[in-house]
Amino acid sequence: MTRLYDQLGKLNVQHNITKQKRTRKGKARSQFDIVYGIIAKKYVECKYHGNGANVTFDDVSTFAAKLQLNNLSPRQGVMVTNTDYETRAKVYAHNTGIRLIDRQELIKLDWKRKHQLATLVKGPTKGFAGSLERRIMRYEA
Repeated sequence: MTRLYDQLGKLNVQHNITKQKRTRKGKARSQFDIVYGIIAKKYVECKYHGNGANVTFDDVSTFAAKLQLNNLSPRQGVMVTNTDYETRAKVYAHNTGIRLIDRQELIKLDWKRKHQLATLVKGPTKGFAGSLERRIMRYEA
């Protein structure tokens, strides 16, 4: 997942980040699978289910509690899975502002990543960028 976010052009992508916060009972530690961004950071929780089970309400609410414990807005939270989410989990995430990425959206993101990489390899060929590139090539020749 780290590579996917990095290749999609997200800035400052970090993997397996631990945040510590002091509480009355001592220190509380929270682990985030991926953190990206510079000013408006996003905190990503990945849920891989090899058996095809959907992500539960408890999983999403636990992630929301982890964000709240670290004084982070739920809108900074993103949960990714290779399956789908239970209906109750979708409703809860929608109401709190956590973004959910399911299998179908993950496939779309992967396609977008591949398309962006192919465009970088081929270079600009159409539109203004392509015509500008051709004019520069003629000028240099």
